[in-house]
Amino acid sequence: MKNARQPTSIKSIEGIVGTLSDNSKMPGFSWEIPAEECDTGSKLRNVGGSVCEDCYALKGFYVRYAKTIKPAQYKRLEALKLGTEWVCLMTDLIGRKVDAQIPFFRWFGSGDIQSLEHLEMIVQVCSNLPEISFWLPTREVPIIRSYQAKHSGPFPANLNVRVSGNMINGDAPQLPHCTQSVVSTQDRPDTPTCPAPTNAGHCGNCRLCWNPEALNVNYHQH
Repeated sequence: MKNARQPTSIKSIEGIVGTLSDNSKMPGFSWEIPAEECDTGSKLRNVGGSVCEDCYALKGFYVRYAKTIKPAQYKRLEALKLGTEWVCLMTDLIGRKVDAQIPFFRWFGSGDIQSLEHLEMIVQVCSNLPEISFWLPTREVPIIRSYQAKHSGPFPANLNVRVSGNMINGDAPQLPHCTQSVVSTQDRPDTPTCPAPTNAGHCGNCRLCWNPEALNVNYHQH
């Protein structure tokens, strides 16, 4: 149910919760918050051989355009304090922005889950939009486990939670109702590999990340 504050235009919604990211690499939109605010990632940045040691969201494009990117990311992060209002607004925004012909959305182009409450809010947004396929990559295993201990059953059928490996050439943790991702410097014959590095950095027609039947996906470090 909409409350008295909920706006009606996309621009006014974005003024409260921030904009969605339109990443040319992927189909549809994504949602980003600062990589500096990752819990697990912040620790892994100091670990040699970890995925986060050379985090893509802390270099390149993210550095060159930091004056515009960082304020937008922190605005989205701050909006989480709205709680149930954030759920209503994000449901409205994503539902109206995502093209029905490209019904795919990624949580966390950068950043990661902030808390159990944050994950519960995301799950509710996904439940509200069953016509859209959501992908949520994460390294926050303790939060996923807390969610699973509190809630019975799997995540919504349209939400693919993909738990990522922390170490290059390491394995991803195995959690119930989650798919896994590994990161390596070479292909693994038993695991499908993200085609983006050989496709000018684009997903193309590939939708492995959103597909729960792809139990593991191999990503090259970038």
